[in-house]
Amino acid sequence: MKMSKSKKRRQKNMGRLRRKRALAYQNLRIFDGIDPRKNFVPTKSVYGKDMKNTLLMMIINSGEIPTDLYELLNIPEGTFRAYVSDLYADDLARIKINDRIHTYLLTSHAKRMMKDYRPFIRTPNSVTSRKRHIRLARLNAYFWGLGVSVFRHQNPSAENIAINIKAQQKLRFYNSYYLKPAVTEHTENIRRSKSFGLLTGLNKHFMVFYEPEDTEFYYEEDLFKITVSRYIGTEVKDMLLILDSVFQAMFWLHFLFNFNEYFSGESPIRLFEKVRIFVMDEYAQSALYVLLNEEKLEKQIAEDYNLDAYNERYDFLLTLNVYKLYYLIAHAKNNPEESMSIITTPYLMDIVNAWVKDTQINVYYLRKDDWDKYIDLLFQ
Repeated sequence: MKMSKSKKRRQKNMGRLRRKRALAYQNLRIFDGIDPRKNFVPTKSVYGKDMKNTLLMMIINSGEIPTDLYELLNIPEGTFRAYVSDLYADDLARIKINDRIHTYLLTSHAKRMMKDYRPFIRTPNSVTSRKRHIRLARLNAYFWGLGVSVFRHQNPSAENIAINIKAQQKLRFYNSYYLKPAVTEHTENIRRSKSFGLLTGLNKHFMVFYEPEDTEFYYEEDLFKITVSRYIGTEVKDMLLILDSVFQAMFWLHFLFNFNEYFSGESPIRLFEKVRIFVMDEYAQSALYVLLNEEKLEKQIAEDYNLDAYNERYDFLLTLNVYKLYYLIAHAKNNPEESMSIITTPYLMDIVNAWVKDTQINVYYLRKDDWDKYIDLLFQ
């Protein structure tokens, strides 16, 4: 069957844009003053008898887990291997090595034994599918380390969860392998959706994406967001883009600020009211607390520092809200006579400074000791 001319043109254009993004990675000078950060450290205790069961649940809820998952769990490699050896001894896990992808999967015996927690993720041999399972495993480990409930059997049904007062008292993650067949009988319509699932709780709702590499977003994102919104009982308006490093965050900011120049798909700004970037690093825990209490923190900081007494305009950027930052930069460039300030956090300071350096925006940030006090107050 011959490929149509329009499809050929579309594929040729997508190839051209991929090459353009690849050149951007090589040539852009946007890292001045940006230091690499320490790795993410989970708040949960990962030692003890429950860790063996946790790893088993990770395999069930991810389809397979990478052999280097211990890095995100912040446990020594030898300790991780010991837990896996226990699963081996019980005939619950096996290793799969091909295409340079090394993972642990359930054994046939485990699938029979785990019928109550039957894996709902098939593990085909295609490299693309297996890489997605690995990313889901990393995402599950990341959220688990932040105290988010990620395991299917521990979460209530996501149907109408937004109006379930008891369920909303805890932050939960529902991955898209669970959601897609739950929200529609016609999953083929949303198969290409890049979403990894829904983060919900405390009356906050976010569609989660984990895309360390630049990628196109399709119209299926909008359809999936709409069907999930109907299913959970409220409209999902916000997007969380999870990345591995601050360097990936800098590139994604550049691509999203210049979306039409680098992509032919749907812009996230059309799909979501807010797009936030989270990085799997040492500041992940405080970033999550701020995300859930952003308005409260802004009000408290404004009162404590009497910010309303100043004549110049000020705006908060306590989370890496992509299009708020883009709007503030554009506004400053179009209104050079206006005095503007951004109030940000110690861990976002370098990123914000890198993007506003060609504008008249003043960047202020709270000292680390003062910022830590605000974060500590959220625990009380």
